[in-house]
Amino acid sequence: MGFFLLSSLMFVGVSSANGTWITQTDSTNHSIQSYVESGDFEWMGMIQFHAYATPYQNATFASNQFRVAQSRLGLKGRFADGYGFQLQLNASASPSFQGINIYKLFWDEKVELRVGNMKMLPNLDFFPSPAEDDFIGRNIGSNYFLGGPDIGIRGRVSHGPMKLWLGIYNGEGRSTNQDEKFLGVSRFQVEATRWGMDMTFGAFVQAGYSDQVRIGLKRKFLVDGYRESIGLDTRIEAKKWFLAAEGIRSQLDLVVDKEVEFLSGFVTMGYTPSEINTFAVRWQRMDRTSSNTLKHDATLGYKRALSDVIAVQLNLIGYMNADFGFEESELRLNVQLAF
Repeated sequence: MGFFLLSSLMFVGVSSANGTWITQTDSTNHSIQSYVESGDFEWMGMIQFHAYATPYQNATFASNQFRVAQSRLGLKGRFADGYGFQLQLNASASPSFQGINIYKLFWDEKVELRVGNMKMLPNLDFFPSPAEDDFIGRNIGSNYFLGGPDIGIRGRVSHGPMKLWLGIYNGEGRSTNQDEKFLGVSRFQVEATRWGMDMTFGAFVQAGYSDQVRIGLKRKFLVDGYRESIGLDTRIEAKKWFLAAEGIRSQLDLVVDKEVEFLSGFVTMGYTPSEINTFAVRWQRMDRTSSNTLKHDATLGYKRALSDVIAVQLNLIGYMNADFGFEESELRLNVQLAF
């Protein structure tokens, strides 16, 4: 059924782009034809092949594996009256439809209302697609505490340099809400251009209740009760340099322990000497409050665009203990096609 829907929408996009339609004589069908022909449609596609390698046996974080991390194909469109849609099939994810939503823009695009399956957008890390990430894989807060695509309702209000997102979601990252509880996500963001720099600053809150739900992209922590993450993030771009940072405090009722607190964050610095090459370094860490360090690593990254749609990316990761001593290492390769 999903494949049929995707094929149908793609047929709509191709037909409208070519100006050819199977027409009928009644006025209703002619009205639909004119409405769709007035829209602006765009294809989306992404394939990412990942390879991980480590010399360490029985490593805690590093691994040896090949995998297809992304295999997406989709279509998005927008009409003259402010309505739009996104339909994206991701064959390497569950649920397979990862981005199937409808939205409406109001008041010169200052307000947006969106319903369906979408990114919850708690932090800046989720705004770019995986093809545009600084490194192979999301940052530590997104991987362990914050939600990726989910089903719900989201609103956005913009006023000058300020933006506010408010949303309510299933909170499980699934096609159904098995625990029948919701997750609220809000984000406030300010954008400014000063002294030759493009600056973005944000604050976010994600809170709700869950009954035995695994959270974050990695699904590591099993929550049974209250869950809350509060954070700050920023990204500053100045000519060929960029700086990004994030800090999150999370409180979780885990199945094994209640009211557990975590602190997590990262700092990234990058240099783009040209549109083809990008160099970056990232340090990130996750601690359980009044306990031990759960994850601590540093990454050196390089990305090269081979064409307008093909790129390769290399990451060298050093996993460290609490005293900054290296204990494991891992080399990652990403070969991607994206448009």
